[in-house]
Amino acid sequence: MSQRFVFSDEKNIIVFVLDAFGDHLFPKLLKFLPEIEQNLDGFVRFDDVLGSGGYTQFSVPSYIGGMPYLNKTTVDDYRKAVFSG
Repeated sequence: MSQRFVFSDEKNIIVFVLDAFGDHLFPKLLKFLPEIEQNLDGFVRFDDVLGSGGYTQFSVPSYIGGMPYLNKTTVDDYRKAVFSG
């Protein structure tokens, strides 16, 4: 059995990043396709989020780990530090 979509009962963080997707479009999408909102029950949507880096690859780890990328290490080492806790 594949472990790709096996989740913990208590320790899951799933982040959907709609990069370059205007905040004003999502409410319109939900109004047009209400079944999408039903499938996202339990999720939290943050409007008007400003990234902490110039690129998504820096912003997402910062959101999750609270550590901004300060150009003091490689990007790979930064991601490892953020995601390994």
